[in-house]
Amino acid sequence: MSNFTSAQLMEIAMGIEVSGQLEAVGDLVKREAVENAVKQVMMGGDKADVMRSRVQALGEMGRRAVEKGGSSNSDLNALVKELSLCHH
Repeated sequence: MSNFTSAQLMEIAMGIEVSGQLEAVGDLVKREAVENAVKQVMMGGDKADVMRSRVQALGEMGRRAVEKGGSSNSDLNALVKELSLCHH
C-alpha cells in the first residue's frame, strides 16, 4: 500500500505540477495551492478537461478497488484473515 502526501495526490489526480511550485506544510498543501488548482479547473479549456477526465478515471479506479473482489477489498480481507489466524 502506498502513502501519498497531499501534494503528490494533487499531482497525480489533477495533473498539476506541484513540486517546486507549492509550499507544503508537512504532508499538507497550503490553501492557496488548492485554490489555484480549483480556479484552473473552473476556468475551463483543454487543461481543465484533462484534469476532470483524470479525476473521473481515478475516482472510478477507487470505486473498483473497494468493490467486492477489488484490490483494496481483497487486501483488507487478507489482513482480517491473517489477523484471525494469529489469534487462534
